[in-house]
Amino acid sequence: MSTTCTSRNGCTSRNGCTSRNGQGSARVVGLLIAGLTLGAAGAEAAELTWQTDPQRALSAARTERRAVLLDFWADWCGPCKAMDRNFWSRQDIAERSHRMTFVRVDYDRSRGLAMQHGVSAIPAVIVLDPWQNPIASIVGFGDTRQLELILQQIPEDFSEVEPWMTALEKDKKDLVALRGLGAFYLGHKFLTVSTHYYERALKSPAAKKDDKTRGDLHVALGWNYINMRDNKRAREQFTHALEVASIERPDIALFGLVVANAGLGKRADAEKALAELSSRFPESQAVTEARERLAATGKSGQR
Repeated sequence: MSTTCTSRNGCTSRNGCTSRNGQGSARVVGLLIAGLTLGAAGAEAAELTWQTDPQRALSAARTERRAVLLDFWADWCGPCKAMDRNFWSRQDIAERSHRMTFVRVDYDRSRGLAMQHGVSAIPAVIVLDPWQNPIASIVGFGDTRQLELILQQIPEDFSEVEPWMTALEKDKKDLVALRGLGAFYLGHKFLTVSTHYYERALKSPAAKKDDKTRGDLHVALGWNYINMRDNKRAREQFTHALEVASIERPDIALFGLVVANAGLGKRADAEKALAELSSRFPESQAVTEARERLAATGKSGQR
């Protein structure tokens, strides 16, 4: 269970915090991130280097092409203090602090910045790219796995995406830039951020004129949704991809359709897609993988 504070008098129990109006708040909000958890905490305590001037830190981060972690806290917030004792003091966390700029933000003195990022309860951690675009958010202190993953997988250097960001500053619908950013965040397993850029790319005028690119984007989005466990949207994307005549890898789209339908419990549709995949692309590795995935789904459903 995660705990938060919503006011100076808001922390009233060990298991949760309530505001003056008695409304509880215990939630963890994060972009879906896949990957491995960090190692166990080291025996020795370590301290992070916190900056306290958000604007100065944000400006420097853009120059240095580093991500920024904003930690909203207050001296009256019990969960914030618990987070300091039990999380930020961990040596394994401190060892990964070089990946980004850490900024301690006083919630009472920075209400404008808090409102800008939708922070209404603390502790709250907001992660931004060097251009101040949000990557992830965690509200409350409890299960720390999502935050551990962020610290592990955040890119240390965003120089690779600088040309794309520069292009988007000139044209928010630049297809090459949007597609590049989608692939970049996919590579770092920030699936929701990747999906955001892929969806923008799909809506761009250039993509609407290029069937092959549009088909490829549908496939990429489909697999993002599969990994985000949103099989309904995944099936829609794979179906749209297969409607594009010039799609580069229709076997991969059919494979995705098998997985999405199986995940939705539509076994007949999954078997139909598998039959088409096997008939059209008998030599594709996707056939074997699709059969294995469908068989695994059947076994899990029988348990």
